[in-house]
Amino acid sequence: MVQAFEWKYVFKAMPRLLHFIPITLLIWSAIILSGIVVGSIFAVIRTKHIPVLEQLVRVLLSVVRGIPPLTQLFIFYFGMPALFLKIGIDLTRINGMWFVILAYGLSNGAIISENLRAAFASVGKGQEDAAYSIGMSGTKTFFRIMIPQAMVVALPSFGNLCVAALKNTSLAFAVGVIELMTTANQLGSYTLHRMECYVAVALIYYVLYLIIRSIFKLIEHKVSYQRD
Repeated sequence: MVQAFEWKYVFKAMPRLLHFIPITLLIWSAIILSGIVVGSIFAVIRTKHIPVLEQLVRVLLSVVRGIPPLTQLFIFYFGMPALFLKIGIDLTRINGMWFVILAYGLSNGAIISENLRAAFASVGKGQEDAAYSIGMSGTKTFFRIMIPQAMVVALPSFGNLCVAALKNTSLAFAVGVIELMTTANQLGSYTLHRMECYVAVALIYYVLYLIIRSIFKLIEHKVSYQRD
């Protein structure tokens, strides 16, 4: 049954939805952090051309980038418990939030690794050689010369990735995680004013997007100012 749209139900839904913003931000933060860790490892493997591992990472990145995010989530949520059950490990009681973090952490890691690899390539071989010529080790060169400059190059694309990761958190409702989108669905079912609940959650996501975008613009401005 469809009800006529009324703005008052948008504002009525807001307090209930705002209560679940911390959970959404927690999932988002965990996705970003796990993506940075995974992406950094993959980027180092590909930049240093480590045998066997580089080929495995190439295949994994190709698979991850070619599968839709929701499908990846379902593979982790339904596939991992089924696989581990074969060896006697029961994962069915694990909170769905962890599968969301695993799935999208890996997915974001794949994108981050490609961005970092391109950023490392932009630094230039000459600076690496110059660091070696003054006695710096490979590790010091990587962390003191390569990474700081690569991070500056990768910053804009990383900001876009953070925004995309925020939007992907809305898919967590598909595996029963209680967050913003799940709550909007529940409120819509209870009040029969689904459109108002979705408009309310859309406004919240948009405000979060504006905040994240503003933070990254500020960081980019400061970084570019320091470089100049």
